[in-house]
Amino acid sequence: MGNKLENENRLQKLERNILNLSGMEVGVDIDVYDVHLSSDNYIHTIRCGDENKEIILLIHGYGGTGILFYKMIKELAKKYKVYCIDLLGMGLSSRPKFECKNAKDSIEFFVDSIDKWRTSLGLEEFILAGHSFGGHIACHFTAKYPEIVKKLFLISPLGFTKYNGEKPNYDKFKMNFFKKQVLKIRDVFFEKQVTMSQVVNDMWYIRIFMKTFIKARLKEKSEVGDWIYEYLIETYKMPESSEKALFLIMNSDFQAHCPLEDIVEKMDIPVTVFFGYSDWMDDHGAQRLLMKKKHNYDVFYIKDAGHQITMENPKGLLSYIVEEEEIVEFV
Repeated sequence: MGNKLENENRLQKLERNILNLSGMEVGVDIDVYDVHLSSDNYIHTIRCGDENKEIILLIHGYGGTGILFYKMIKELAKKYKVYCIDLLGMGLSSRPKFECKNAKDSIEFFVDSIDKWRTSLGLEEFILAGHSFGGHIACHFTAKYPEIVKKLFLISPLGFTKYNGEKPNYDKFKMNFFKKQVLKIRDVFFEKQVTMSQVVNDMWYIRIFMKTFIKARLKEKSEVGDWIYEYLIETYKMPESSEKALFLIMNSDFQAHCPLEDIVEKMDIPVTVFFGYSDWMDDHGAQRLLMKKKHNYDVFYIKDAGHQITMENPKGLLSYIVEEEEIVEFV
């Protein structure tokens, strides 16, 4: 019991340290709390910005957490009331038993939990932004509740492109040899259905790679990189839950069973898709919709960023989301 309490206190301290790097202060400008969905389950929530402003909800990627938006929330709070959540079963949210057997049930698991979270807070509508896995879930949430989502931002979304027998093509992106090897390693882990928790806890060399990546690729100073690394490592030590959803939502070729391309095409609300200039997410489907001149739909490519746009070049995102200026580059 003592070790568990000590670990919880350590995580809270790390979370506070990281969020304070935003230029705002936890407890003064930022509220951190759990929103209960039931007696057993809750979604960890970060909130900032004035009550009377338009609401934007940010959803993190696979194995991530809401704190990874820390570089963006101060600027976002100038225009919006900002919420960042940890998806149910990830981050510091509760870890229910995950019993889904297919993509549809897995997507519904997350969509339903977000709607319960929304209902608990009495939120009637908001702008929705999701990164990677969070983008996939955000899109499906919007499809089910179009009356709730006013605008949708998909940031390097997972599983956008619809395939017709072909495999994803990553060659068009400016990827060096190292990045290509990382993709190969990812494919091996995916085929074996190894979760982030298993990878990090069982493979020491992955922990070294992860720490190096956070400090180098995400351009973090030594101490900050250590905080983020330790925070993520500690969350991966928590009981496994919804991480297995990735293997149900995607197949071994990393193709979504319920791709976003057809879903977005039918949407009436404004949808903007962002990719990093050296992103490895397949953008062919996003480009196909652009060529169809779909109403209220745009695709932008952000310089100096790969898949982790929110950390690598948050200003590129903020220039559009906050100021609505297209300070990005078409490819």
